[in-house]
Amino acid sequence: MADALFSKKIDGPQVIGNDPESELPVLLKVGPYGPYVQLGEDDPNTKVKPKRASLLKGMAPDELTMETALALLSLPRTVGDHPESGKPVQAGVGRFGPFVVHDGVYANLRPPDWVLDIELDRALELLAAKASGAGRRGASKVVIKELGDHPDGGAIQVLEGRYGPYVSWNKVNATVPKDTQPADVTLPQALAWLAEKQGKPKTARKGNTKKAKSAGAKAVEATKNRLLNPQKRQKSAAASKKASAKTKSPTAKP
Repeated sequence: MADALFSKKIDGPQVIGNDPESELPVLLKVGPYGPYVQLGEDDPNTKVKPKRASLLKGMAPDELTMETALALLSLPRTVGDHPESGKPVQAGVGRFGPFVVHDGVYANLRPPDWVLDIELDRALELLAAKASGAGRRGASKVVIKELGDHPDGGAIQVLEGRYGPYVSWNKVNATVPKDTQPADVTLPQALAWLAEKQGKPKTARKGNTKKAKSAGAKAVEATKNRLLNPQKRQKSAAASKKASAKTKSPTAKP
């Protein structure tokens, strides 16, 4: 893949076809941030740059069609008008990835939603969830799916979070893997993820990892010795009392 892109950069832009409206060539080029499509040639005599659009994550340059190239160049596109405000709902790609926007409210798009073909109804659903506070700290969470009760009691849910979908039970949260659709999550899967999350030790601060491990190991060992060896515990207590009595007894005069 990298070799193919490097070769394209050396060989120059590839002409995919001509835009039927402007009749300008649609070019596939490679820049410092990866492959992109461009409408028209660069003109050294003007400061106006041709319209460009980066290929989306997962797109293979060798498989790019004219239809997809034109769809990328059409972004941001108007999905439709909001039924309440009458203002346009648009889909586009920004610094943090694909999104839909209406009247200043942005909602990120995640698979299976696709910026090139998302429809108005789905866009309105995402925007309504965003406007209601979903994903903000302390706000109501969007429940994607109810999975049932945990064997130890308490409901397990699949929720939509700020950084993606996750399963939640009794204040224990586990991220849903990227290759799993949130709506397809099963109770056994959720139980396995939650058990794995509970089994992971808390991460120590950077630079103090070794010290924390050493102190933790010593504390565990000391606790084991006290609990599993009562005779040793008694001897230790007796020795401690003896040492204390010696310290308190007055020193004899010569």
